[in-house]
Amino acid sequence: MFKITHVVLIVCMVISLSASELVRFHECEEKSPQDCTIHAVRINPCPEAENDQPCKVKRGRSATIEFDYSTAFRATELDSRIYWSNEGVDLPLIGVDTNGCNIVSCPVEANVNNTYAWTLNVSKKFPIRTFDIKMKIKNEDDNFCCFLTKIRLTK
Repeated sequence: MFKITHVVLIVCMVISLSASELVRFHECEEKSPQDCTIHAVRINPCPEAENDQPCKVKRGRSATIEFDYSTAFRATELDSRIYWSNEGVDLPLIGVDTNGCNIVSCPVEANVNNTYAWTLNVSKKFPIRTFDIKMKIKNEDDNFCCFLTKIRLTK
């Protein structure tokens, strides 16, 4: 029998998932020595995803980006990097916590579905335009998961 706290928890999870929008993404061209599969990418807020458009994020605000993944490798340490990807040049975002174990529980086990979620804080100094965002998480043996998606910064 469910306790009231279980019902509240389930309702909160459903609301949280429904607020995030599934967005278009593609896995990086570079391949990991061992397999990683990205199952879904969600951004909140992103009503533009319904029309298959890049998510609009206002400068000075933040967006939550989540992705579901599974790996064929194990990780006791997890390095996470977020980049602006532009014409083959990846510029790391400054101020992003690179210790992935602060976001997901480590060790990360192989062949287990995981969700990685972080908050992207957008400085008011960033230019207004559409950016390719590249997310890469890597273990101590240089096995990794990597994907790209687009966001559009606005005033």
